[in-house]
Amino acid sequence: MTNKSLVITIGVLIFALAAFILLNLEDPGELEVDPTEKAEQWVEEEATTFLERGGSDLEFQDATEVSDGVYEVTFNFESTFAGYGEVSDDEMSAQVITPHTIVVTVEDGSVVGAVTDDTYDEMEEKMIGEEEEIEGEEGDVLVEPAFLNLYFVTVEEGQEKVEAVGRMFVMEEGVEEEVVNALLEGPTTEEEEEGYSTAIDSEATLNSFRIEEKTAYADFSEELDASGSAMVMAIREQIEKTLLQFESVDDVVISINGETEEVLQP
Repeated sequence: MTNKSLVITIGVLIFALAAFILLNLEDPGELEVDPTEKAEQWVEEEATTFLERGGSDLEFQDATEVSDGVYEVTFNFESTFAGYGEVSDDEMSAQVITPHTIVVTVEDGSVVGAVTDDTYDEMEEKMIGEEEEIEGEEGDVLVEPAFLNLYFVTVEEGQEKVEAVGRMFVMEEGVEEEVVNALLEGPTTEEEEEGYSTAIDSEATLNSFRIEEKTAYADFSEELDASGSAMVMAIREQIEKTLLQFESVDDVVISINGETEEVLQP
């Protein structure tokens, strides 16, 4: 074979090989995206709870193909602040390391859903079931729940202090009284595990409650009374801070069985 023929033959082979590669190469736009990597990137760049509440230690747990091309990818992480979504000014002082589980749904290489603790929709940035219908005199009314604070006792560097814990409440008439009753019930098991306790006796009950001219009048059973300056101050602070978060309340009057004098005095 002459040199010229050899060159032509090599050229034809190279052309054929290139054509084969081009014909079998996937469209770059159709290249498969790793759902786990996509989900991890989304959490680190988009998930409000992770970004706004000091998320860290993002740890992959599981990836499950729930249907053709649809994956649910699960991660664990910790946040500096309890709760979900953006941190309010009232929560800035209440730093509590909180564990979370987030499940990210990836469909055909795109994130289409993300839910934290089966509670918070990270894409919609709202609590799941945030809007509910209640029956009123004028028909169905949409009521939006919101985070409100209950104030419990924590210990930091050996010192007791009263700090906020966010809970969801429906913002309807009478929510102030509902929040006081929730305060009397004390911290949940999860909140206790996070270091919260209460100075209020578990037997204490709310006898009556009303708001007049932006003053909240809260009358309690005798179990609310306590001795010791630290205990008394904590009880009063828990109740007052919980009520003063409302725009409807500028002052709080605490009584026990109708008596206000010498109530909760050191």
